[in-house]
Amino acid sequence: MDQFDVIDICQNIAAQYPGWYYHAQKFKYKELSHSEIWISPSWVLHLSAEPSVMVYNKSVNKIIKEGFKGERFYKTYWTCRMLILAPNAHNNVMIYRRLVHTLPDAEAYIADFFARGVDLVQRHFSSPDEKTFLSSYPIVGEFPDHGTDDGYEGLGNCIARAVLLDFDYVERFIRDDFPTDRPIYEPYRERVKEWLPIWRERAERNGSILKP
Repeated sequence: MDQFDVIDICQNIAAQYPGWYYHAQKFKYKELSHSEIWISPSWVLHLSAEPSVMVYNKSVNKIIKEGFKGERFYKTYWTCRMLILAPNAHNNVMIYRRLVHTLPDAEAYIADFFARGVDLVQRHFSSPDEKTFLSSYPIVGEFPDHGTDDGYEGLGNCIARAVLLDFDYVERFIRDDFPTDRPIYEPYRERVKEWLPIWRERAERNGSILKP
């Protein structure tokens, strides 16, 4: 059994939640004007998952596409990511894995991690106001509270703060002046440093770092 055997199950589960649908091996929610939310199973063969909530903010993506081109960079970056933890988790990295061998067991497992993911979305990723939405990240949570991870060494957090015109945070990112899960990738810091004067100038002129 693999991810293709549970497509119908995933589509039926998603249909029970307003605004959600299942496509291309992801649960997706596009009801917010400023961001797209995924519950990504990250399927593992025969069959299990490593589910997480992933946020793709449109403003952040525009900045990434404009300024982070080249072989040292990915084409897209999530703005933030939050793991969906196992029911018996005792820390913030025990992601919800369960090996299932039958369709009924798969349905129960998928329905459970999806419901847990939707709960996280409703609690942390549901504000219709973009400024309020972005200003709450990164979320630092001590177990059992959830927190967002520093995926891509915090670049998503940095760009989100730049969109909010929080240039003090951006300068700290350039200096590597706060802890992340891994050392901040040097090309990210260099590229942000190159773009910071441009963002400041745009902000002074237009009140936004986005290209007019």
